[in-house]
Amino acid sequence: MDKKELEKEAERIYSAIFRRNIPPTILERFSIVSQHLNNTYSDEELNRYYQVIESSDDLLAIEVASRYLGNLELLSKKFLAVIYLSETLPENQWFFINERSNFIIGFTNLMWGTIETIYRVIKGLWLLRIREHV
Repeated sequence: MDKKELEKEAERIYSAIFRRNIPPTILERFSIVSQHLNNTYSDEELNRYYQVIESSDDLLAIEVASRYLGNLELLSKKFLAVIYLSETLPENQWFFINERSNFIIGFTNLMWGTIETIYRVIKGLWLLRIREHV
């Protein structure tokens, strides 16, 4: 796998999670992790994974649905890798740490997260279903 493909893969995953461009430090570290993970999967699994990475408009929905179904394990592992690497950057702390203590806001965020997750599961299942029938 060449450097351009690794960068594209990392950029797609990072932007699916954080909705912005990937920082160079995360890109560099993800490349190492990605190559290591690729070495642990078969060619068939890698081909399926890269088809999803290249063709899916909503990778986050695909990842949530595939985690629910128990398939595309490589996608989930690479999403986790990006999250683990990203929590080390100060600019991403807002994503992981709530600095305000307010029951109503916390409850509202919890409900919104639940609704968003249900939506993503349904959308991801739909996208995976379409992929299988194409």
